[in-house]
Amino acid sequence: MKTLDLSLVTPSVGIIIQKDTLTHVTDSYEDAFDTLVKSLIPSGSYTGKLVILYGCVATGTNPGARTLTAGAVYYNGEIYQVPAASFSTTGSEIGIWTLTDLNAGSTESKFTDGSDAHVLVNNVFVFADGLSGTGTFDETSTNVVRLFDSISTIPSFNNPYVNPLVISSFELNRIGKLVTISISGGITLDSTMATTVNTTWLEWIITLPTGIPDRTVIGSGNAFSPTGGGSPYYKTAQIYSEKLSGTTISFRLVSGVVCAAADAFQFTFNASYKCTS
Repeated sequence: MKTLDLSLVTPSVGIIIQKDTLTHVTDSYEDAFDTLVKSLIPSGSYTGKLVILYGCVATGTNPGARTLTAGAVYYNGEIYQVPAASFSTTGSEIGIWTLTDLNAGSTESKFTDGSDAHVLVNNVFVFADGLSGTGTFDETSTNVVRLFDSISTIPSFNNPYVNPLVISSFELNRIGKLVTISISGGITLDSTMATTVNTTWLEWIITLPTGIPDRTVIGSGNAFSPTGGGSPYYKTAQIYSEKLSGTTISFRLVSGVVCAAADAFQFTFNASYKCTS
């Protein structure tokens, strides 16, 4: 870690501030911030991507009135503030992200040779109206990603057993590489489902919302609580999930005992995993 050793500085002996001193101080906090953010995001986002750290929630459609809340982003090893924005797009304009020095054009600093120059740079990312390709990033670019996602909308299920499966709650949270998923619901087996779960498993295909990075195995950290049903005794089962491809994962019910039609299960599924990209 880069720091200044000030042990030789006393009330009577000062230090001459030179360019190397200022560079060392600047590099110290830049290195610290860069290391911290890289510990949270996938390696594929280290360069070339605009990573939204917080805020920066856009509203509106093009053409029309647009807004953006204030926030911060990470880009190529640097953290930049993002001011709130309000504008309107017309024609083929869209929202664009542009790296901008808010102090550009000023000559606020004076040098020992008597000249004035711009030294106090204030780089931010501005979100404003413009034509595609005229800024650093288009708002629709796949290189604009968010560090944190929280999704509670129940995703779509594609399989033959949709109707007997009732999802009461769904929650997906992503903070950098770490993703947690929680699903609660109930299943009442019919004769076909009972036969299937007794021989292999019941499988539902879940299509997650877009914007979640690629991943490998979702995991099997789970709990399944039966409520009884057609049989006069409680039964236990397991439920787990794994990646298929893209944004689809499989959601499987595996019974440890023989089940019958009308057996009803209430379940909660919780898992966490780390993104691989």
